[in-house]
Amino acid sequence: MTGNHEVWTINVDGTDQRQLTNDSSVDLNGVVSADNNFIFFDSNRTGEAQVWRMNADGTDQRQLTRNFGGTPLLVSPDGKWLYFVSGRERKLMRVSTEGGDEEMVWEKSYKHHFALSPDASRIAFSETRDKKTVLLIVSLADKRTIGAFDVPNEETGVVQSAWSADGNSLFFVAPDERSRNAIWEQRLDGAKPMLVADLGSEGLRETRSFAISPDGESFAVIQGSWKHDVVLLRGLR
Repeated sequence: MTGNHEVWTINVDGTDQRQLTNDSSVDLNGVVSADNNFIFFDSNRTGEAQVWRMNADGTDQRQLTRNFGGTPLLVSPDGKWLYFVSGRERKLMRVSTEGGDEEMVWEKSYKHHFALSPDASRIAFSETRDKKTVLLIVSLADKRTIGAFDVPNEETGVVQSAWSADGNSLFFVAPDERSRNAIWEQRLDGAKPMLVADLGSEGLRETRSFAISPDGESFAVIQGSWKHDVVLLRGLR
């Protein structure tokens, strides 16, 4: 172990924890391909955060992006494209899973989290309109807004969001009426958002801290906060 951020795998029951990366760099944000053969992650081992690919067992680690770099978001269903958020401008881009030129998918920049649908055809994000938070669904093909939904607590933003595997629902984390983190499901048919789970008052990590399982039966979150001690050192001279 290096003491740095590394990529790990673990069974859903907490067993068989394995460390896949082990170097002096920071390795983060693993995304798995649909066939479970590859893991994509970002690493600063070249001096700048770039997207890398490795086999599911951690072998054959290779760099994919060369210019923009950023955070992996989704592997296309056919396994040909890796969609990622550029590190500098927070724009949606893609690169071949075999490497090559990076392509812009959507030029609009967002400082906050957005989610890409499983088929990579739609993007979801929250926006403030008239001092109220609205959850928007936009088609990437024609940049048309195809859905706009009010969130339960309109005065606060959406913390994280993730699509259901069938693309018919969007799950998102936002405070409820008690100002605590809660998971909601917003169906695209326009029904009111449904409360799925109360996560309590513990904070979530700022990025990529919420995910839905492929079968839609469970979810995972990274939750908690760092605790620090103040230490007085004497006799330094």
